[in-house]
Amino acid sequence: MSEAWLITGGSGFVGNALLTRLSTSHQRPSILRVLVRQPSDAPLHFESCVGDLRDPHSLQRACEGVDTVIHLAGIAHVGNAASAEARAINLDGSLALLHAAIDAGVRRFVFLSSTLSLDDSLHYGRDKRRVEEALIAAAAAGSIEVVILRAVNIYGVGMRGNIATMIRLISSGVLPRLPALSNRLSLVGVEDVVSALLLAATHLSPADSPTKLALTVILTDGCDYRINAIEEAIYTAAERRPSHWRLPAMVLFAASGLAELFEKLRIFRSGIGLRTYRNLTRDNLFDNQSARTELGFEPTTTFFAQLDTLVRQSTKI
Repeated sequence: MSEAWLITGGSGFVGNALLTRLSTSHQRPSILRVLVRQPSDAPLHFESCVGDLRDPHSLQRACEGVDTVIHLAGIAHVGNAASAEARAINLDGSLALLHAAIDAGVRRFVFLSSTLSLDDSLHYGRDKRRVEEALIAAAAAGSIEVVILRAVNIYGVGMRGNIATMIRLISSGVLPRLPALSNRLSLVGVEDVVSALLLAATHLSPADSPTKLALTVILTDGCDYRINAIEEAIYTAAERRPSHWRLPAMVLFAASGLAELFEKLRIFRSGIGLRTYRNLTRDNLFDNQSARTELGFEPTTTFFAQLDTLVRQSTKI
């Protein structure tokens, strides 16, 4: 492979997994450049470029001579109070990187988005959607090829979010048993996300297409999960015995709101809030057929297959 790639967000959850895979993969490009905030963040085995998504000049330097950009950098799991800071990275920084890539003649832009881009109630989702729209418009204008990967909740060692919080609290014996819930959700493993990123970066464009490649696909591991089944599996993996009593749904709602208030007042930080309640009680189910058909994506694991490892890791933190 003779291409040059630029990766942003290499120190993050997905980025670290991608760089680990590439360090031993035959799919590693000839030049692999990682955007870092400071020299001390530079990975040992790859070329690095010091820059910041909020500094367009540094992005121009980072994109020079690059064929493919894999954009992973972003800020997630923040409340409304931090939404302005997150937007400077998730939206403004992403758009600045896109413009730098186009100006530098980058052939393809791979963007790790989220199924939350379909949720207009969240700052994070709206910002992701605006970046997606800008990418699709750039491809339609013939400026750059685009592959957008909308991932659902990503699990794996080092993950964050509601399920990570659930594992931690159940393992420590401080989370009451959840109400009986019927909602269903999709998940995807971080190693499968890495595989999808590599497929997106190396996917061949149709030779006879009059327009630039513009793909948008959804990543899941293909399973249909129920939150109560996940809860019971965590109890088993953590060797904890669940009580027969379940927390009433209204009490869960009130407790989530109180935890969010305590966090805003900096009294106690639990990672739980009203968004947690919504995510635990509503459907979040998606189909990965687009990724299978368009990219040849085939998930290789499930959340339950990884759970013992995730629980063991949570007890070390």
